[in-house]
Amino acid sequence: MNYSNTSTNPPLVPLSIDLQDGIAWTTNWREGNHHLIARSFTFGADEFAAILNEPNVKQVRLYLAMAVKPGNPNELIEKLLCVGVDKDGKDIIYAKENAEADGDEGTGIYDFSNPCPPLCNENNSSSPLN
Repeated sequence: MNYSNTSTNPPLVPLSIDLQDGIAWTTNWREGNHHLIARSFTFGADEFAAILNEPNVKQVRLYLAMAVKPGNPNELIEKLLCVGVDKDGKDIIYAKENAEADGDEGTGIYDFSNPCPPLCNENNSSSPLN
């Protein structure tokens, strides 16, 4: 089965994979020999659509990241950062002088991910990928 898009034009329909592959891959992650605990990340559709609607965005790139857990400077929590990507495959990130405010607002780097755990939705426990 081909899981890569080798065309220069991205498909209108997102590439999907076989359910059994998805189950196998998520099981590999959960049972892997690593120190990470997140099994999944949830994003709001409106926030994700907002990235796609920014000027010059042709794709979205996701970066795995770690941040200090609020209230506990000795613990890290997994994050999934999102950035828009232009037609040349470059991240669309704005320098601080072009940002709308101090901090991350206006940089083009977004973190609206909700890692599970700890932010798990009990209604998703029946997913075959969980």
